[in-house]
Amino acid sequence: MKHISHLLRGVVYLVSLIAAFAAGAVTPSGTLPLLTIETENRVPVPAKTETYAMATYTLAANGTEGVEDMSGQTEIRGRGNYTWWGFEKKPYRLKLTRKAALMGMKKSKHFTLLAHADDDLGFMREPMGFWLSRRLGLVWTPDMKPVEVVLNGDYIGLYFLVEQIRVDKDRVNVFDQEDEAETSGTSSDITGGWLCEIDNYDEDPSEQIKFKESNGADIRVTHKSPEAVTPEQKAWLTAQMKAIDKAFYQQDPANRDWQELVDIRSLATYYVIQELMDGAESFHGSCYLYRDRGADKKWVWGPVWDFGNTYNRTGHDRLIYENAPYGQTWIEQIVKFTDFQDAYREIFGNFVTGDLDDLCAYLDGFAAEIGEAAVKDHERWADKGYGTDNVKGKTETIKGYLKSRVAMLSKRWGMSSLPGMPSGIYVRGVHSNWDADADCELRTTAIPGVFELTDIDLKECFKIADKDWGVHNWGGATKDIRMTLDRDQPMIAGNLSQNIFFDGHVARVVFKVDDSGKTATVRLNSTYAGVDDITDDTTAFFTVSGGVLTALGAPVTVYTAAGTTIAVNVTAATLAPGLYIVRQGTRTAKISVR
Repeated sequence: MKHISHLLRGVVYLVSLIAAFAAGAVTPSGTLPLLTIETENRVPVPAKTETYAMATYTLAANGTEGVEDMSGQTEIRGRGNYTWWGFEKKPYRLKLTRKAALMGMKKSKHFTLLAHADDDLGFMREPMGFWLSRRLGLVWTPDMKPVEVVLNGDYIGLYFLVEQIRVDKDRVNVFDQEDEAETSGTSSDITGGWLCEIDNYDEDPSEQIKFKESNGADIRVTHKSPEAVTPEQKAWLTAQMKAIDKAFYQQDPANRDWQELVDIRSLATYYVIQELMDGAESFHGSCYLYRDRGADKKWVWGPVWDFGNTYNRTGHDRLIYENAPYGQTWIEQIVKFTDFQDAYREIFGNFVTGDLDDLCAYLDGFAAEIGEAAVKDHERWADKGYGTDNVKGKTETIKGYLKSRVAMLSKRWGMSSLPGMPSGIYVRGVHSNWDADADCELRTTAIPGVFELTDIDLKECFKIADKDWGVHNWGGATKDIRMTLDRDQPMIAGNLSQNIFFDGHVARVVFKVDDSGKTATVRLNSTYAGVDDITDDTTAFFTVSGGVLTALGAPVTVYTAAGTTIAVNVTAATLAPGLYIVRQGTRTAKISVR
């Protein structure tokens, strides 16, 4: 009977699709899983302040790996604030009757359907933000899967099915005071767990505590769990938030009192994510923090949520708290602490040297995954102007924004020489239509003034220049120079007509500018050689014994011979046999460990 029931549901599903699309309505692309939802008597989905509507759902995998066909009953209602009332393509909250592993996620009853009608960057904001959260190491990041949705017979486009933020062993894994109260009628220890949100709305359905930040701004903290609190719980939470506020406003940069209350690593990670995303209201709304039970526990920042208002400011040359359109709670005070500066610089440096290229590759893959569905979504909402039929182009745009942020942050944080940073210098030529695009941008190496680019196909002639043909505008010393592989070619600066000619694949371009900034060389390598021409410092600033490198004086940063970061600002490091580059300030040395 169970198999017959599934078969009948499948027949009903197909019949409903045929009926819905027979009149020429937009149809799903078929390239993503399809979620079909039917409310009881096809009543409209109520707003989040109203009672859920009963519904059934059917998920068709459409051949997607790791996704199973399934169906069941659910409750559904609207969610969001501006995203609910500001757009006809609505976001929804699902509460399944029985737990299910929708789209291969961990079993739960609680999921959200995010519409991203306001995302003018090809639906890339949330995938980028969530990827950063996972890679940079926040404890939990909501899982997210793209899906096409049919609601009451109407194809409503491309959505993201996302795990809802809630206290759960597979999500925010802290003690559940709410569950304890329901079981025993009381909460015996009000120190935790707590799941809270720094909110920017007074109308949140959950209760809030409100007080003045030390600079006079309003702070609203919504307690998501427990949602209903006793007077004692409310007083404890209020005292905690005020104590955090007071600690953040200590004026001594070396002060560590705030670290007795707040977990520095999660806060620094959250901050770096928001700076990379230019989250201009990231500490203003949808800013989550949680605390487990126990007198010695600390408030942990995260999980991330709502990247809808990222990359929305003109230019990318401001930190998130500078001229923020809505104000930012606490962060302008937090960044003055030296321990916090050390933490975010380390996290940022590790991202740039180890993760930046991986993120760009992920975005390219995600764009290919949703591309056809995005075209259908754009067609469905053409009269409203939502979405895009050019996800690939939008992905290039957001990658450009990201690299601009990386360059700005590296400069503001005194890390411009970090290996792997975008340099703003490009190999421009016939191969790129003389444009300065991301595929031909040189990267910094462990050596100041040395830049590199791997895997490029050159055609006819090229020069090396910045976007404006300005400070960096390098050509051949004489006209029509024809290069050969694995040989240095001198270059001179200026608005020159002298190009350099080469046809073919180059494994690695190495560009070096001398200290005067007036002469340079370029080398086209046939193999992936390491960082070139490092002059060993004659003054020892470290020792190596038994494979252990020990810094003398200030910490050192260690790279492989290819320029990959091994350790950042360390006083000691254990190294396997091989070649390494060691740097301390402006001093650099190459070593061999046997």
